[in-house]
Amino acid sequence: MQGAYRPGAVVGERQLSDRLDEMNELDQHYTKWIAEYLRPRHPDLVTAFQEALEAYERGKSLGRIDEEDAERLLAHASSPRTPLGENAAAMLGKLYAHQPELAPFVRRLAEGTRVHERVNALVALASCPPTQLHLDVFERLLRDRSSRVRTLSADRIVQHDSQQLVDALAAAVDRVSDVVIAAELQASLDYLRLGFNVQSRGKDGVRVSCLRPGGGVVSRRFTHEEYAEMGQAWIAGQLERVQVCA
Repeated sequence: MQGAYRPGAVVGERQLSDRLDEMNELDQHYTKWIAEYLRPRHPDLVTAFQEALEAYERGKSLGRIDEEDAERLLAHASSPRTPLGENAAAMLGKLYAHQPELAPFVRRLAEGTRVHERVNALVALASCPPTQLHLDVFERLLRDRSSRVRTLSADRIVQHDSQQLVDALAAAVDRVSDVVIAAELQASLDYLRLGFNVQSRGKDGVRVSCLRPGGGVVSRRFTHEEYAEMGQAWIAGQLERVQVCA
């Protein structure tokens, strides 16, 4: 196993009670999801999903997860089947938020040889507050051989406002020869640096996209004349909304 693994401290009685309440709500949510979605559409995944959920619940309720359960959860997070792999990865990320000793397991997912494993590492990191591990994995995956992984990593960098990775993202743009992928990465770089991106549409004008409060972007198309007249004012108004809500 890569990296030393040391279980965290056991939580106090009140914390344990709070976490048990959370687990009851989670259990009800997943019980309904399994019955209404997973079992009818992917019956072969039910047993594996329940195994992942049980490992997560034990780790959450006790405030620590043993190595066997951590390995089990990682194995399910590595699944190419989206309903299992992405959900188990999210569980791993949620546990990591309170148990930083799980970092080696997230790293192993990010170092997986299959694209879906590296994608699921980004899912795990999207499920917890930003840490140094986020920066390390995001920077690593900006160099990934998969364009999907690179663009997803750039998206996550913007979502987490990882200003420390501006230079790394700029370098990723410079390395790309595919114009479509380069435009996607450039948009992420613009969002990170400026909060907006402007793309020329030739004779059709320009498309302006700005980050919006709560995530995502809002876009508007302008003719060249309209953009010259009111484009900057529209951008300023959108950025002001983001600052107000920050």
